[in-house]
Amino acid sequence: MDELVRNEVQSAGPAGATVFEQARRLSTWWYQQFAISVVEALIDKDIFEKIRERFASRRAGEKGCFRIPIEFSAAAFRFGHSMVRDSYDYNEAHGSTTQRATLQDLLERTGMGGGVQPTLPGDWVIDLSRFLKSGASNPSNNAKKIGPRVAAGLHHLNPHTIKVFNVPCPADETASDTVSENPETMLPVRSLWRGARMGLPSGQDVAKALSIPPLSSDEVAAGDHKDVLTDPLYEFHKDTPLWYYILKEAELLGKGKHLGPVGSWIVGETIFGALWSDPNSYLSVDPSWKPFR
Repeated sequence: MDELVRNEVQSAGPAGATVFEQARRLSTWWYQQFAISVVEALIDKDIFEKIRERFASRRAGEKGCFRIPIEFSAAAFRFGHSMVRDSYDYNEAHGSTTQRATLQDLLERTGMGGGVQPTLPGDWVIDLSRFLKSGASNPSNNAKKIGPRVAAGLHHLNPHTIKVFNVPCPADETASDTVSENPETMLPVRSLWRGARMGLPSGQDVAKALSIPPLSSDEVAAGDHKDVLTDPLYEFHKDTPLWYYILKEAELLGKGKHLGPVGSWIVGETIFGALWSDPNSYLSVDPSWKPFR
């Protein structure tokens, strides 16, 4: 706001806006640009360009009514679960030379998992330099490759922690806080349950709807989970739950570095669609806008 007043930064409007409203728009546009840069890094490059070109060619009157598809919220955007590590070099008190911060520690101290009540202890304040490339980052904090394997910490969650992920399931939510070995405390199981209860299409059906050659049964079944996937009762290697299919596709076609075509189209179209439908987003107002400094 001070820089706007001193004309040290160029305003992005809107017309007649107060200094606060101008600063709010600039801040929002920075975050939107960051979201697009993350999408660009995590989906197939060719698909990203096709999506960007398609939205860039639209006219203002074509915005329509945006809705978040369940294929995105209940499956595709949950690819990030596979990128989480079991522990992190979090700060000096919980880092590489001391006992690292476990995933369970972090989940229990944040949000609905427990919150910062009444305050976050001093030895749990994050040292962001250990995570950002501009600082003394630790490679062991890097995200894991995208694929059908999830950190052990996400297989053993207590009932309060699991609520962070907003995954309803038929289990009794009044159970004790004790971490157990039953399926109700395993995030992957709950994600699959949720997809089934919401009636999500299979990965193969979505691929066909997008005119993308689906993975073969052998490709889906390759790896550690063959016995479960090829069980004759369900034959998931032929009719694969969408969430698992997207993870497997990323592993095989994206080499774990980015999503495959089905995941890329769903994630890319949703993020671009959300920004395009917002009349105040930089994509709607000024697609050529770039962050300064």
